[in-house]
Amino acid sequence: MNIKLSFITILYSILSFSQNFEGEIIYRNICKSNNEEWKIEYCQMITDSIENFQYKNGNYKYSVPNNQTWTIFKKAENKVYRKTKNGKIFWSDANSNNDSITKITLNKKALKVLDYDCDELIIESLGSIQKYYFSSKLSINPKFYKNHKNGNLNIITSITKSIPLKTIFIFEVQGLILESTAIKINKRKIEDNVFLIPKNVELQEGKY
Repeated sequence: MNIKLSFITILYSILSFSQNFEGEIIYRNICKSNNEEWKIEYCQMITDSIENFQYKNGNYKYSVPNNQTWTIFKKAENKVYRKTKNGKIFWSDANSNNDSITKITLNKKALKVLDYDCDELIIESLGSIQKYYFSSKLSINPKFYKNHKNGNLNIITSITKSIPLKTIFIFEVQGLILESTAIKINKRKIEDNVFLIPKNVELQEGKY
């Protein structure tokens, strides 16, 4: 899995979808590493950074206020758009994936986040170990992501059916651990224009 995109692989338990989540979740990120190069070049930038996540009807947007970067998934197109620090916007087909799952483990009531009892989903792949902590009270419809193979989101959402409140990504080869934990949940109406892609910027294909 591409480390730069690791926080993007984030989304997801209830049998009925009559009240799917709509709103915003704010996450705080932490980076840990036993590699001095990663500590200086990556962890200092990530640790204590804030990330905003907005969700509506399958569309989602991750944004980092302090560097004006964002990631948008447009369900109707099944495409992911990413804006970099230098203002460039890249797009990629969410149907592509190069990270194969080797093992899946599900643990009930593993921990609590913001008073939500969370189950734990552990995804082991060729490139990493990913842990997702989720509550059925923040449900989404997994059918929205049946073709979102990038980051194995189609498989993850089919199991969790909700949005994760905490994620832990472990990259053993790089000696790197990335954690993202929800610190605030705001259930509210999200305007459609949140997911608009600027028209005055050249779009480039690729994951940058």
